[in-house]
Amino acid sequence: GVGAITAKLQAERVWHDTLTIFLSDNGAPTRPPSIGDNGRLKGHKGQLFDGGIRTPLVVCWPARLAAARAPRVVAAPVISLDLAPTVLEAAGVAAPRARTAHGAEVAFDGKSLLPLLLTAADGASAPDHHEALHWLDGHPDWRDANLPWVGTRAWAIRRGRFKIYGGSEGVKLYDLDADRMETTDVSEQFPDDFEEMVALHTAWRDDVYETYRS
Repeated sequence: GVGAITAKLQAERVWHDTLTIFLSDNGAPTRPPSIGDNGRLKGHKGQLFDGGIRTPLVVCWPARLAAARAPRVVAAPVISLDLAPTVLEAAGVAAPRARTAHGAEVAFDGKSLLPLLLTAADGASAPDHHEALHWLDGHPDWRDANLPWVGTRAWAIRRGRFKIYGGSEGVKLYDLDADRMETTDVSEQFPDDFEEMVALHTAWRDDVYETYRS
């Protein structure tokens, strides 16, 4: 477990200089045979409500982070796609240009977290780390009979305090600052944000599909 890894790094005298990242890849399942608890968050593993996608992320790097500030919480929306650029920057390695299976050159979707981790104050929010975060529950070509939620075409976008969920319950806008449990659609109160975010996600989705085809 985490304790054994930490103990080994300390025994080898490399703990101080090691960047350690702990996170879950998704929220907890809440149906048998595996029962977890996502607190007051709506949804569960396999869904794009926050109960399925909002997870803890803990970063430890004593040589850099502890020297910069005391332990703290940074309330910035980030995503696991940020981890590869973070590790590369920590190692002093330039991010390579990746290629698709068909040879098209593409850049990382994620952004290094180091500037955020080294400068943000305790409790700070940094919504501009990403203009927006996007989720898409599969492409029709990726359907798997053993994973019935894949390919359902549910989608979500988070921008600042607002999140849109599109899926079995329609397309709804939630104000996460006021409604952490995603219960109230506020698209009529904030029509400009709703339309801008739908357009932003549509452009992102089309780019993903085009990259997939290339």
